[in-house]
Amino acid sequence: MADTDDWASYVCLMGGIQGVGQPRLIGLAKKWGDGLNRYDEPRDYQVFGVEVDVTTVATWIHTWRIQQAQGRVNGVIVNTLGLSR
Repeated sequence: MADTDDWASYVCLMGGIQGVGQPRLIGLAKKWGDGLNRYDEPRDYQVFGVEVDVTTVATWIHTWRIQQAQGRVNGVIVNTLGLSR
């Protein structure tokens, strides 16, 4: 549905416009996060995918980090932003 831009079907699957507070067909798959967050507090549940009935699909399989990279182009030192897993 997301690939076909069918917002009406998505809303219907999620219970319709009056479906607030009712059980959903599709839900978020969450797991308890180990470790501490950036404020040194225990992590809460973290979303890692979607659930439909008893089927869970992991959609967050990579963690990306934006970091500054240094390098040389034609002998000139350059600073750029890069992505890494």
